[in-house]
Amino acid sequence: MLQEAGKSSATEAVLLRLITPVLKLYAGKQCVPLISEGIECFGGQGYMEDTGLPTLLRDAQVTPIWEGTTNVLSLDVLRVFSGKENVLQAFQKRVSELTSNVKNGEDKLSKAKEAVEKALKALQMHLVKGGDSALSNSIRIDAVARHISFAISRIYCGALLIDHASDKSTAQTADVDVAYRWCCEQPLIDLQSEWFSTERVESDRGIVFDSYAAEPQQRGSKL
Repeated sequence: MLQEAGKSSATEAVLLRLITPVLKLYAGKQCVPLISEGIECFGGQGYMEDTGLPTLLRDAQVTPIWEGTTNVLSLDVLRVFSGKENVLQAFQKRVSELTSNVKNGEDKLSKAKEAVEKALKALQMHLVKGGDSALSNSIRIDAVARHISFAISRIYCGALLIDHASDKSTAQTADVDVAYRWCCEQPLIDLQSEWFSTERVESDRGIVFDSYAAEPQQRGSKL
């Protein structure tokens, strides 16, 4: 709304441009297994059409498709980072603001903040390496676009949970536990540098196409 009214700052506009595809792809992807688990709780009734429950799962599946698919949206996220604005710096600043109320220590929120900061540094390392033109012939950053987008999603969710849990006027013990579990009991970033090397991409291609040659006449008969 601030952007539409012309009152948003440059940083806010950049963050909106980044978070929009991130939100769409992550929420769309997560809702399918979440609803599947929910339906499973109903046992056989979760399969019976007259309960209306199976419809929930079918409708959920349309979300990661209709919203642009995670692959397309992840490539859009990379496009945002390739723009003129320093998107990474803006994102880092926002995460820092959200976690600023938590001081270093041994409590759960401190550990959650530490996990977010560690993941953010790893994300920066991968993005900087992926954007190095000198390495353009040896790496394919687009090959890990989804990994990067999911990492941004988890990091930002973690920062928001920490911000909520650090508000002493409204936060409950459960809020602290949720923030800790989200940030410390799952990998916020699941990515390794070798995953976007050209050698790895070619290996992926070989696995997917199972030795199918580029030219039809080079393929062995499957009959």
